[in-house]
Amino acid sequence: EWTLHRAAGAPDAEPDLASFARLGQEDPQGLALTLAPGTAVITSPYPVASLITAHLFEEPSLEEAAQRLRDGRGEHTLVWRQGLRPCVAGIETAAAQLVQALLAGADLPQALDAACTNTAPDAVFDFSAWLTAAVTDGIVIGVHNTAPAATPPCTPPCCNAAPACGGPSPVPPRAPGPAGCTSPPTCSRPATPTPPRCSTACSPR
Repeated sequence: EWTLHRAAGAPDAEPDLASFARLGQEDPQGLALTLAPGTAVITSPYPVASLITAHLFEEPSLEEAAQRLRDGRGEHTLVWRQGLRPCVAGIETAAAQLVQALLAGADLPQALDAACTNTAPDAVFDFSAWLTAAVTDGIVIGVHNTAPAATPPCTPPCCNAAPACGGPSPVPPRAPGPAGCTSPPTCSRPATPTPPRCSTACSPR
């Protein structure tokens, strides 16, 4: 209920339908799907989505929702806002992992890899079908560039060496630096790993 309340009060965002053309024109690395305001995924050991939708829409029936609760059937619940109306629905594991990755700032290849993690060996994730339904339901409202990775601060190995990657110079040391410390430090940046592609046998839903 609190997540639905937060979705209802989330900032407005207009769909950018023209941006979807970028999916067929540009390298997907660095592109991400824009999710509707207030989008969230709740993973619970209880059938949260079934209980809520049974009370709101009688789908499933209250009897079926109660049976799922007795059986200890957990669910992934998706919350988003469609226009001004907060919505809730149960989703499969792969779709939940994809949305969670997008919410964490992943680009599209990384999100698809996340969708293939910890899924059943025989599960098949039809991304095209999922995207079509997500756009129709107002879950995905556009495509955007992911934010560039922040440059790590320069960490000189010697307290009296000048930085080699820009930024303010370090505070001069009160005592001479360690012996042999003469060369300026270099700015080390972690290499960005290339995520593996999702195999055709791996798919949610």
